[in-house]
Amino acid sequence: MLIIGMVFIVISLSALAWGVRTEFLQSRDTGPIAREPTLFFAVQPAMLFTMGLFFARKSSVLGLLPWWACIGAGVIFSIAGVGLITAAGHIGQACRN
Repeated sequence: MLIIGMVFIVISLSALAWGVRTEFLQSRDTGPIAREPTLFFAVQPAMLFTMGLFFARKSSVLGLLPWWACIGAGVIFSIAGVGLITAAGHIGQACRN
């Protein structure tokens, strides 16, 4: 179960990185472009991260982690993801100007 949890966590981090990259590149572009909504890239990794913690919790490594801590970590991960994606948009706009 630990390996499944780690796979979910790695996928969630890569999905968050893709969302940050997408927002940065979209906000840096000029001209008529089709903007893709990117804030769902913060929710999807948070859900995968929470599932990864639930799976990893079944192992002896994280066995002492209570179930509510997994949900709390997912909420914190979601808020941090929204912050990262928003910051990437502001940095992309600053690079454009």
